[in-house]
Amino acid sequence: MWKMLGIKPLPFQVEILEDDSKNVIIVGGRQIGKSLTLAAKALWNAFVKTDQDIIIVAQNLRQAKVVFDHIYRYVSTNILIKKHTRKLTITEIKFDNNSIIRCLPAGRTGEGIRGFTATMIIFDEAAFIPDEVFVSLEPSLGVKGSQAIYSSTPYGKRGYFYQLYATEMAKNQAHRDFSIYVVPTTKNPYFSKQLLDRERQIKTPLQFTQEYEAQFVDESGLFFPFSLVFSCAEDYEYRFPADISSDEKYYLGLDVAYSGEDDTAITILREFANGNRMVQYVETISKSSVPELVGKIINMSKSIKFERIYVDKTGVGAGIYDLLRTSLGSVVYGVEFTEHNRDTMYGNLRLALEQKTIKLNRNDTKFLYQFSSYTAKYDVIGKLRLSKDVNIHDDLVDSLAVTFIDKGGGTIKVVDMGLDFSLKPNLDTRPFIKDAKWFVIGDFPSEQNRVK
Repeated sequence: MWKMLGIKPLPFQVEILEDDSKNVIIVGGRQIGKSLTLAAKALWNAFVKTDQDIIIVAQNLRQAKVVFDHIYRYVSTNILIKKHTRKLTITEIKFDNNSIIRCLPAGRTGEGIRGFTATMIIFDEAAFIPDEVFVSLEPSLGVKGSQAIYSSTPYGKRGYFYQLYATEMAKNQAHRDFSIYVVPTTKNPYFSKQLLDRERQIKTPLQFTQEYEAQFVDESGLFFPFSLVFSCAEDYEYRFPADISSDEKYYLGLDVAYSGEDDTAITILREFANGNRMVQYVETISKSSVPELVGKIINMSKSIKFERIYVDKTGVGAGIYDLLRTSLGSVVYGVEFTEHNRDTMYGNLRLALEQKTIKLNRNDTKFLYQFSSYTAKYDVIGKLRLSKDVNIHDDLVDSLAVTFIDKGGGTIKVVDMGLDFSLKPNLDTRPFIKDAKWFVIGDFPSEQNRVK
């Protein structure tokens, strides 16, 4: 098959292609050729064997089509394979041997996929598929000789994919029910060492370990645990706001790039009548002049009446803030990224995640991974501090967090940090926060401030 497709496979790709185990787990780093390998395996089985029913499942149709599009391209450009193809659409391919390949979105529960009987199911980016989907699709693999392939880059020690992996790894290899492949990016000799070194520099050790070394990492010590972030992530597409309802409000957060390698990030937050919020639109800009960036924000404000535009005015952001404030007036609010303000806005953002009042886009894995840039640790006098490496890219999360600088409410329990008490207000030290109702992270409560 590789020769037919004009591909020179790597050793691990050959192993996966030839593996006929009932269950296969592939834990892979980025850019190892997972999608290409899965596409070749699906096509080989469908083309060579009769009556194969192969389903490619991912968190959404766009992700499922990553593997399927490889297959589509091979079929449409290979004369021999195309000759034996009866149906060729953007989501389904059927051959004259009565074999079929389809790609389907998992959705939240897998409800739309139930009823299919498959000889092979490929779960692509399985770490981001809701647990309920795997349970609902178990009956689909009841056919004798069927195969389930779970493939993904790790995303924390959480979820069905990790549990499968951990359970099997705990067994003696001779007694495992799964074949397991752990393939770091370094296994791909074609991936640039210079690019890999650059990724090592701009990502936290935790991010790099997961995304490139293909290792599951513990979330202890993370200010935003993977499980917490993922619990607020849903399947939807970013859309620039249109047909705005009168009972909805919109906020814009702007995180300004500090250097040539940084990205400027724009996040538009939509607030519903009940006060819940969702990330409606995200845009990153690699290189942009000050006039271009200011013009973009002004143009956006012509389409949307923002309740407030939050601008990171630290360093080079100060000039952009001044220009926007002059043009748009008091709707523009400048935020300096001081330690105090970071504690405040990230504390508020975490509170929103804990209270499930913020919805994130599950499909934006880059955004989700950036949450792991932040850790929490105690300083020498016992205060819990938000910590991050200033060299690490976190522009997307910063552009979201800045909109939470004055979004207080409720109480916060920092149970994951070993604390289990609520924090009372201390408004004297927060005169600029009108509705603040809780201490920020850095203000470790004294005994008399604990909620009884």
